[in-house]
Amino acid sequence: MDSNGRAWIVSRNHVSQEYTLGLNNFLATARHHLDSDGRTLCPCNRCENTWLQRFPTIRAHILRYGMLATYQRWIHHGESLTDEEEDDHFEDSSNKDEEDHTLRDAIVDE
Repeated sequence: MDSNGRAWIVSRNHVSQEYTLGLNNFLATARHHLDSDGRTLCPCNRCENTWLQRFPTIRAHILRYGMLATYQRWIHHGESLTDEEEDDHFEDSSNKDEEDHTLRDAIVDE
């Protein structure tokens, strides 16, 4: 599912059909990215993708607290970055490597 179909994430009606379908789509995507204990990061407004939870807890948390409004691309649950974001990431990484080499060369030259 692409990020265009994610309006449900910001809905305040957590019992609507749209919200339920969106949540089910999220859970179906995330189900393929569990740790060895059957847990994955919980994207609810309380856990904020920082706490590992099992699916029943994730479902309950998202229904109770809502899902992070900014979590439109589910990168912690199996989706890749967009091409543009991947290019930016690699560009930033290569610039950092160049800066690291320059700093290291300056230290070695002293």
